[in-house]
Amino acid sequence: MVEAILHAVQTWFAARNQAWVSLDKDSNLLRNAPVATELGRKAWQEVRRMRSATLHDGMRLARAHTCVAVLDVQFKENRRLAKVLANELVYLTKVSTPAMTVEARQLEHEMTWQRNHQHWQLKEDHLLGLQEDCKMNNRIIKPAVHCVSMRDDIVNIRQWYTGKQMGYSRLLAVRYADLWWQKQNPLYAQYENDSANYVSQCLFAAGLGMSEKNSHGWWMDTARQEYAPAWTMPHLLYHSLLSRKNVIRLEKSRQCIVGDLVFYDWHGNHRPSHVAIVTDFDHQGRPLVNSHSMHVQYRPYRYLDSPIYSDRVQYLFLRIPDGTV
Repeated sequence: MVEAILHAVQTWFAARNQAWVSLDKDSNLLRNAPVATELGRKAWQEVRRMRSATLHDGMRLARAHTCVAVLDVQFKENRRLAKVLANELVYLTKVSTPAMTVEARQLEHEMTWQRNHQHWQLKEDHLLGLQEDCKMNNRIIKPAVHCVSMRDDIVNIRQWYTGKQMGYSRLLAVRYADLWWQKQNPLYAQYENDSANYVSQCLFAAGLGMSEKNSHGWWMDTARQEYAPAWTMPHLLYHSLLSRKNVIRLEKSRQCIVGDLVFYDWHGNHRPSHVAIVTDFDHQGRPLVNSHSMHVQYRPYRYLDSPIYSDRVQYLFLRIPDGTV
């Protein structure tokens, strides 16, 4: 029984990946996949969105390679239903002669499979952590491990090593972003929309100093498990950074360099609800970003394939100059 479920899961992901890279426009491309009709239609819309975004960037999706780890299988209703929790790491190879980029995504699937005679069919596929539009009630979904406060210890180490407070280093920010894009640093809590929390960690690890511990500042206290709103909310992080001396708002994406930030005002209401950090560039010099919710590495900054994308989106670019404390 378990072997049959695992085979169905493998067959589904292989069929979806093949649909991503195929140039066939037939909406029945997934007809032989083990998926219910309605979910198949939804999956086809996602395939079209992925293809369109890639072509819009002047690229072609040449390969989609997926590593899937099935974390849990629970049978219900006399073994006619199966709840499957699966972790997917997908690498998307995009080409445009002579250039090539590889984007990575970490996805967690909560799947419901239904048995029809001897065959299993996918009925539901819920992506956990796919929260690219931060709400006002951004809540913790996984607490940090207990530890002593890092704040003073890290600052003291920096001062011992450099003789002074280090200040922001964009190269260190990118190193941290690439180290922790795929998973959560256990020393920090994880939030429903984790983008600002992740970027805040990048900035702090790169030497940006925290402000005074008050309701309007940018700070965290790991010992007490306390985080300022500006640490975890994209729009508050944006305004907190802009209030700092030397922080610059850039007008165009082509002005970006690695270590700069991209804030996403999805609804055009001057309230950014997502943030990412620039970690690389494509063949035309457009930024590629890392972010959480979903967990991505080297994703084209425009997020054209995001379900929340629309023509109303406004991109806000910030630069924290090296040495900013």
